[in-house]
Amino acid sequence: MKKWIIGLGTVLLGMAIFILGRDGRALKKTEHDRDQLLGTKIKKEQDKAEALNKKAEKQKAGAKLAADATVAKLEKISAKDTPMDDLLSAFESERVRQSKPG
Repeated sequence: MKKWIIGLGTVLLGMAIFILGRDGRALKKTEHDRDQLLGTKIKKEQDKAEALNKKAEKQKAGAKLAADATVAKLEKISAKDTPMDDLLSAFESERVRQSKPG
C-alpha cells in the first residue's frame, strides 16, 4: 500500500511538472510572438514617420521659398508705391506688436 501511494505521488508529481513546463513553454512562445509583432508594428510606424518627416521637410522648404518670394515682391512694390509701403510698414509693425508676449 505504501509503495502504491509513493508510486501514485510520483506519477502525480511528474504530471504536475509536465503541465507546469508546458505552460511555461507556451508563455515563452506567446511572449516571443508578441515581441515579434510589436517589433514589426514599430518598424512600420517608424517607416511611416520617416516618410512624413521627409514630406514635411519638402513642404517647409517650399514654404520658405514662397515666403522669400513674397517678401521680394512686397519690397519691389514698396519701392514703386509709397502709400503701399506705408500700409505694409503699418501692417508689419502691428503684427510685431501682436506677436510680443505681455
